[in-house]
Amino acid sequence: TQSTWVLTHQRRAHGAVVLAARFPFLVGRYVLAQFFFEAAVMGRTFAVVCALTFVQGVEGKAGVAACFLLAGSLHVLSVRPFVALRHTHLAGGLLGLIVAVLVAALVAAPAARAAIVGVGLIGFIVAVVAGLALDVRA
Repeated sequence: TQSTWVLTHQRRAHGAVVLAARFPFLVGRYVLAQFFFEAAVMGRTFAVVCALTFVQGVEGKAGVAACFLLAGSLHVLSVRPFVALRHTHLAGGLLGLIVAVLVAALVAAPAARAAIVGVGLIGFIVAVVAGLALDVRA
């Protein structure tokens, strides 16, 4: 993508510190060696959108999206791209929560799916707010 090219070019031309100073909104949360991680996030998002667009049936869409999100969660937890380790755990955990909700909704009876998604959404919101509270406090 164009943003990946710009980041790579800027890093080669000016170094990691200048890259972090010029593009803090893209790379500020990441370890300097992991500046490309934003491209991985865009790739994961694109893969999920493709799954939702091109796969037939609700179950198929959810299953393929869950696979991409599980891979993304494992990638985040193995690469550890964030400066703060709690951000790595939060990102990996939230992706894992989304996968769990999708899988639970797939195996549950159709009448229970809305409740599962609702509980997962509440859990997601609570985790994001708790993470934000920890960041504000730190």
